[in-house]
Amino acid sequence: MKRHPRLRLLAMWLSLCASVSAHAGSAADLPIQPPHYPAELAKSGAEGTTILLLTTDTEGKVVAVEVETSSGYEALDQAATDAALLWRFNPAGNGQTMPRIRVPVEFRIPTPSESDDMAAATDTPSLEEHRHWQQLWQQMQVAPVATARDGSLPGYLTDPLPLPAESAEAIVQLLNEKATRQPESEDGVIRYEWSEGPLISFYEVFDAGWSNNLTVLRSRLVTDGQHAFWMQRYQCDAPDPAECTRFEARLRKAPRQRGLDPPLPPPPPPPPAPPPA
Repeated sequence: MKRHPRLRLLAMWLSLCASVSAHAGSAADLPIQPPHYPAELAKSGAEGTTILLLTTDTEGKVVAVEVETSSGYEALDQAATDAALLWRFNPAGNGQTMPRIRVPVEFRIPTPSESDDMAAATDTPSLEEHRHWQQLWQQMQVAPVATARDGSLPGYLTDPLPLPAESAEAIVQLLNEKATRQPESEDGVIRYEWSEGPLISFYEVFDAGWSNNLTVLRSRLVTDGQHAFWMQRYQCDAPDPAECTRFEARLRKAPRQRGLDPPLPPPPPPPPAPPPA
């Protein structure tokens, strides 16, 4: 049986990453899915390490997760826990269970060298894929935004890119068809991730129970060439227009966001095909 005393996973997500290191037990034959970075912490760029204690059954499936040491962020701890419950390790054999496994789950911004390594590891795209990536890349580009002395930017910046549909109801229908719904949150807001190539967007849906029902808010990762940051655009179809006005007023009071390093440019185009023999 193949054993790995240390397993490290590095996964790009929102130009942030979560890495997992298992210091005990044996790794799964199939890749372990890293945790998703919580959408509600995306603007702050929160970092931390959650140390989990995992209990597995005789088949190597994780059946219980305990947070031994918190990252300092409840949302990061929950993301690590949710991911761990889907992991499976090589069984110990003979119907025996493995000892509890201690797994540090680290949420952090990747270093430039790690970003370069991950970019270099990707396959050379086809010409069609390269052109599509270029189009998506251009959608990420926005006019320069001034930063404060501490490098922060306004928490609410109006996104010039139109929403994918003209009504909140139509947007929700598209989200259910094409986006990934996130785990339920205590605040009652329905959240989705919709990503394609370099484009990363998060949607928040305020439906029944909210005074501004129905409203959809999109937060999209963009870059001005100096920083990466989030811009927002919303569609509010509440019966009372005053509720939409109050919703935007709340958005404009959002805390300032931290600028991230600009994302990597598109990969180079593939070499031209050799002439026919």
